Amino acid sequence: MLLPFLYLGTSHAQKSGAPTVLEVGCNPTVSEGFAIVHAIRSPSLDVIGLTTCVHDSPDEAKPLAFLLEHLGRTDIPIGFTIASWVDQDLKPDIWISDGSNFSNEPVSATELIIAKSLKYEGGLRLLATGPLTNMGRALKADPELGGRLREVVLPPCDLQGGPNRPLQIDSEATQTVFDSSAPIVLIDQSDKELLRFSRGRLVRLARARSGITDALTRAAALSRDGPPGRQSQILLTDLLQVAYSAVPNSMTRTSELVTCSPAGAIDRGHDSQGRPVTLCTGIKPIRIFQRAIDDITNPNLDFSVHFSSFIMNIPRFDEAARKKFQEGLKGISEPPPPPEGMSGRDGFQQQLLTYITSFETILRDIGDPAAEKAHSELESAWRSVAGIGWWFPDGFYERWYLDVIPGKRVHGEFGVADSRQVPLSNLSGSLSMGDERDSKSIDSVTDDAVFSFDSILFEHDWVEHEQEAQLRISFDTEGGTTNKTYRVPTRIKPAVEIAAVRSATDQIEVRLTHNWMNLENMALAVVARRGGQTHRHVVSHQIFEASSAWIPVRLEGDLPKEGEVIAIQLDPGFGKVGSLPPRNALIPSPKAVFNMEPEGPSQSACFATSREGKGGWTTDFLQGATSIEYAVSASALPREATGAIRLQIEYYAEGDELDSFRVEAAQDDGVYKPVTGWLRKPVEVGWRTDTIRLSPTVEGWARNGEVRWLKVRAGDDGDEIVRSLQFVPDLQ
Repeated sequence: MLLPFLYLGTSHAQKSGAPTVLEVGCNPTVSEGFAIVHAIRSPSLDVIGLTTCVHDSPDEAKPLAFLLEHLGRTDIPIGFTIASWVDQDLKPDIWISDGSNFSNEPVSATELIIAKSLKYEGGLRLLATGPLTNMGRALKADPELGGRLREVVLPPCDLQGGPNRPLQIDSEATQTVFDSSAPIVLIDQSDKELLRFSRGRLVRLARARSGITDALTRAAALSRDGPPGRQSQILLTDLLQVAYSAVPNSMTRTSELVTCSPAGAIDRGHDSQGRPVTLCTGIKPIRIFQRAIDDITNPNLDFSVHFSSFIMNIPRFDEAARKKFQEGLKGISEPPPPPEGMSGRDGFQQQLLTYITSFETILRDIGDPAAEKAHSELESAWRSVAGIGWWFPDGFYERWYLDVIPGKRVHGEFGVADSRQVPLSNLSGSLSMGDERDSKSIDSVTDDAVFSFDSILFEHDWVEHEQEAQLRISFDTEGGTTNKTYRVPTRIKPAVEIAAVRSATDQIEVRLTHNWMNLENMALAVVARRGGQTHRHVVSHQIFEASSAWIPVRLEGDLPKEGEVIAIQLDPGFGKVGSLPPRNALIPSPKAVFNMEPEGPSQSACFATSREGKGGWTTDFLQGATSIEYAVSASALPREATGAIRLQIEYYAEGDELDSFRVEAAQDDGVYKPVTGWLRKPVEVGWRTDTIRLSPTVEGWARNGEVRWLKVRAGDDGDEIVRSLQFVPDLQ
């Protein structure tokens, strides 16, 4: 009776993948976190243990326990080793966000590896994202261990003798692994730049609205520095080790000889020297990301974990509870039919929700501790399949904090995501800060429920203040009542921000936004930096009070080159006024006929960025700047064209498999018409120049000299980086 739905995903009770132990950091990086989650969620791997090194206490590994808790896999043991190389001043935790204290019974990492190798002789895989301390100690404790292992997958390496920090931190352990008989897998890191966590991928992950995807996007936000859209790039390099086993045809594999120096440097062997390894090159990042995101966001895998846990709890019911449960089962001997008029995947998912609810109803009133635990597991499974979780605006997933302004009311927007339009009732939400609380309620919905809050006044002194906001939601479903709480840090907005820039060959114009009310005595300068050269413009209070004023910053002396990116920053003359992040501007060609204009019909204020040594204007999709808008000079229009007119566009492709954009044009009235359809970017990473035929309508405008505006519009799957545009006429 239980079997019809168990094929949905592979549960931890019955996984058929290769048994795998992960060697990871006790406070994992974002890249490690993604690798851990993908490995545990992948049907191709059966993760049966984690091992890690701590400075002096197993408590340092609570972030790992937090991830296992979110994945419903607290059955996976964590093995510990004390290691002197572990930084005593651990970096801030980017994982635990709700104050929970998860505990795991301390287990020796060495003993865990040896025990699992004996249980799965010839089949155990060890997969490392960091130093090989535990592998090395286990091999020393049991010299025959290497012969019992299926393989050891090491962190991505520089194979030309360059630095490999994870292998060099504990070079003695690395040497022990290389001297052993264990089969070794090495992955070439030369393509690691292709594993960039693009903003399009962040959006797809965030919109899964699950506990584990929230944890991953929050960790990504906290690990980056800088303002939204301008932070350092995140490389998910550790997905490579998982992809080796979980993603077929994602890399090319060959057998080669390599050597390992006493310092942990790897080099390909010469003249038959070295030890044999499986060498992986030719990384295919699109396949890796597609599989990783699919596995991480697949709700049916959540269902498999929770449903299996429920089944394993049934024998723990007391006798009376088992009898009640058996009586209840008589009413659900067969899976319910799909709702009338609903078929395919949607019909099946709805059928599954009804099936889970049937079991929840039986367990709700049994009154046995084991049954209560089973009921809780099924509630989690139901919410996952229904796509019910926290709802936040897309831009929130890049920050994970609330903006506050001294003397103004706090604006917060959040709610309940309801992806499958399940009926929800008695919904309530509240935002609390200190002793103040703002509450909202909704009677019932069959869609996302969004609460907007703006009644709490932020009155604190702005010089030194940090405070958390507490978010709460509650709602009823057919299965019962759900209550959720989340703590979110607040961040004081800068007193003055750069709202927009536009550039010429000899100056940058800057428009400021004034956020605070108490800046009468402020002294401020706008600073443009180019390498070691600095250009300053002192700004008066009267100017930055008027947010519409444009401030010119003259670039004198050695003028920047065409296409160069210039950093613009506000330089306060007193005290701490909050973060004043830099913004970038792109220097145009002296003959430019397409000029980026933040005050065009779309009012889309864009900034510049650099990729591979070249600059371009970029959208900021998550923050609302969805287009790069250009004022078109009359001299740009090819009125003399007698043949087809095309648009040449130079842009950057980030290798995101779903990234797309569209070009649109407008006349004086600012009403845009498509120049092209939605264009899918190529999967190859790098700068690219494409030439596109104009639509008939826009081609007619161009011939008549009527195109006044052009914009590159980002799809809802990422951002665009554009370096140049140019009309290219066919002359006949």
